[in-house]
Amino acid sequence: MSNIFLNKLLNYFHITEEDYIKLTKNINKNSLPSYLRFNNILNVKNYFLDVIKHKKKIMIYGDYDCDGIMSVSIMSLLFRYFRAEFDFYIPLRDKDGYGLTIDKINEFNKKGYNIILCVDNGITLTKEVDYANSLGIEVIIFDHHEYDKNNIPKAKYILHPIYSNFGEINLSAGAVCFYFSWCLLGHIDDYLLVLGAISILSDMMILQGYNRDLVKLGLYYINLNRYKNICELVDNVCNIDEDTLTLNLIPKINAIVRLVLNDENRKIVDYFINLNNPYLYNEKKWINEKNFEKKNKIQQFDNYDFDGLSKNPGIILNVNVEEGLCGLIANKFLNKFNLPTIILTPNTEEPSILKGSIRTKEGFDIIDFFNDIGDLLITKGGHKFAGGLSFNKNNFEFIKKKFYEYSIKHPFTNNENTIEISLEDLNLDNYQILKSFKPFGEGFKEPKFKINSFEVTKFIKSKDEKHLLYYDRNHPIQITYFNFDEHIFENNYVTLIGKFKENNYQNKLFYQLLVERFE
Repeated sequence: MSNIFLNKLLNYFHITEEDYIKLTKNINKNSLPSYLRFNNILNVKNYFLDVIKHKKKIMIYGDYDCDGIMSVSIMSLLFRYFRAEFDFYIPLRDKDGYGLTIDKINEFNKKGYNIILCVDNGITLTKEVDYANSLGIEVIIFDHHEYDKNNIPKAKYILHPIYSNFGEINLSAGAVCFYFSWCLLGHIDDYLLVLGAISILSDMMILQGYNRDLVKLGLYYINLNRYKNICELVDNVCNIDEDTLTLNLIPKINAIVRLVLNDENRKIVDYFINLNNPYLYNEKKWINEKNFEKKNKIQQFDNYDFDGLSKNPGIILNVNVEEGLCGLIANKFLNKFNLPTIILTPNTEEPSILKGSIRTKEGFDIIDFFNDIGDLLITKGGHKFAGGLSFNKNNFEFIKKKFYEYSIKHPFTNNENTIEISLEDLNLDNYQILKSFKPFGEGFKEPKFKINSFEVTKFIKSKDEKHLLYYDRNHPIQITYFNFDEHIFENNYVTLIGKFKENNYQNKLFYQLLVERFE
């Protein structure tokens, strides 16, 4: 297996040829670990079979992100198959906040619901679960978020990848729901597997081991079965890969739950659970319109007057936007300045409360930072590098001070590695080798490549003068630098850093370096 380009990739990922063979081997449904690795999953199965038999009313309570939508969709399809008495609720970010609330418990109680199934939330809601218990409502939790092992909710049952000892790699909530569907059905349903795979990518779960296998299988079944609702949302591209989902499908789902401020957000679940939907085109149009609206609102921050903000150890801003956009804006600033970022906005119901999102990278642990702040946060939650928080506006300056202090003590430690290549390395054979390592994702990131000593004068500008382009006249080689940094023209030669991509332009394949930055 002697190949210079392959060896560079093996060294980059720190794997052997034997590891590579295992990584790229064909897998099937039997490759997935058994659902029996979840403690108590058979008890949960028997519980729901009894609930369905006695026609008890189930309320599925989800979350307002793609993982939450996939979780609710999986459980809705599962309960529909068993003809259970159920409904679902997607909380409104501004009105309900994150997780099951006392108000909603009271509402469900009045409507006669006997069981509340929390998906993608619940593992920290001790007070709310106690209250539901006091009303005689049983709470089941399918979650994957961080939890306090000394303060576990007194739910009837809990399925959680870590708490239930499924494995050391955390799953998404949608993947938890998929494994439960396998248990309840007695077989793996292709479409429910696909929804679980989408949820892993959407919540940026570590793409290793059984997570990687689930995503790999999910992509296989999407392309095999060509589900019309999914294909329509990604413009019916020929080969749907992880990039198609993370850059096209998932942002559209998140756009709905970030911008819709009423029960219309049910339509996004309906889109995924009604595979023979006669109104598919209308709903696709609605989703795309919401996504376009989201993009326009985010773009207003492209030329934001930072006024030296990037000189601080972190970025913390109070802006007037929909709360659902805070995470996207934070992620934009994080990637632009490589600094931990908190974006806040006044709560629409209580303007004295600031709510928002925090985004960081390796080295800055959000959960540890939340603990460092103490009791000043009204709400908090999330993962290691992405979270949500709220606090009283009067505490802004103090929290900013604590944020700066923590940022200085815990700088980002993720030193980006690159693979050095030449222009001639951008070819079909090498692209096929790179492709064999897919899917890429969190914990197994797509590699960055660099081309040294590239002559800047070889670039030409696009017609709108926003991008730089280079074409090799003799080979299908291309370099593309979108929204380029004008400082590049201060140099004669630069090192270009970006991703190795295949580009089908006017029915001709090019192998390109998609430039992210220069040195």
